[in-house]
Amino acid sequence: MANKNKQPIEITPLSKLKKEMQTTLHRHAYYEIMIILSGKTKQTVDFKRYDVKAKEILIISNGCLHQGGFGERLEGFTITFTSDFFSKEQFEYLSQLEIFNASYNSSRITFDAGGWSKVTTIFTALKQEYFSAAGTPDKSTLCFLLLAFASKVNEYADRSDHSNPNQTDTVKSFFSLLERYFKESHDVNFYASRLNVSSKRLTQALTKATSMTTSQAINNRLIIEAKRDLSFSSKSIEEIAFDLGFDDQRYFSKFFKKFTAATPQNFRKAYAEY
Repeated sequence: MANKNKQPIEITPLSKLKKEMQTTLHRHAYYEIMIILSGKTKQTVDFKRYDVKAKEILIISNGCLHQGGFGERLEGFTITFTSDFFSKEQFEYLSQLEIFNASYNSSRITFDAGGWSKVTTIFTALKQEYFSAAGTPDKSTLCFLLLAFASKVNEYADRSDHSNPNQTDTVKSFFSLLERYFKESHDVNFYASRLNVSSKRLTQALTKATSMTTSQAINNRLIIEAKRDLSFSSKSIEEIAFDLGFDDQRYFSKFFKKFTAATPQNFRKAYAEY
C-alpha cells in the first residue's frame, strides 16, 4: 500500500484493497493490522514469509519492509494508522505493545475459537463506528476501540512466561528498552542496569521466555534494521553503520556477514530489484 495521501486511520476491505495493493517491496511509514476472515495470502514482512489464513491477523509495523499480494477468494480488512491519530500518551502505550515491537518478530497472530470471537467482537464495533451511518465517526470512540482491539490481539502474541509475573515484566520492559536504545547501546549491562537486574538474571528471563539470550536479541534487532536500510534506503554503508552505533564500517561489515552470510554490499545488490 502506498503512503500517498494516507489518513491518520483507514479501514479498508481487502476486496477493494487488492486492486490497489503494492506487490513490490516497500517500506511502511505507518502501522497496519491485516485481518483475514476467509481465504489465505502470502505476505513477506522484514524478509520473513508468512502464510496467513482465515481467522489469523498479520501485523506490519511502522518501518517494516513489506511485500505481498492477494488471491481472488481472500476476504478481510486492513486497519492502517499513524501516530498522529493518537494523543502522546495513547501512542506511547500502543507502541509498547509486543505486536508492534520488531524484536518480538511476531507478525502472524493465531487464535483459539474464544480468542477469535473476542477480537472480532471489538473489531466489529470499531468497523461500525468507522463506517458510521452519520458519516462522521467519533475520533475518541475510534481511538478507544482501536486501543482495545490492539491490546486484545497483543494478548495472543505475548510469548512471555506468565507463571512468573516479575519475569514477564522484565522481558516486556527489556524489549521496550531495546526498541528505544538498540542503536545507542549494544551492551547487555546497559539494559540490565536500567531494569535493576543482573545481566545473568536478564538473560535467564529472556531465554526462558523467548529462547534467545540478551546478546542474541540485541544482535537480531540490529540485523533487522540493517537489512531494512540496506534494501530500502539511499544511505551509504558507512552511514548505516554509524546510525546503528558502529564506530567502524569494517566491524559492521564483519558483524553483518556473521549473521547473514553476506556482506552489506552483496546484500544490497541482491535486493536492488527485489
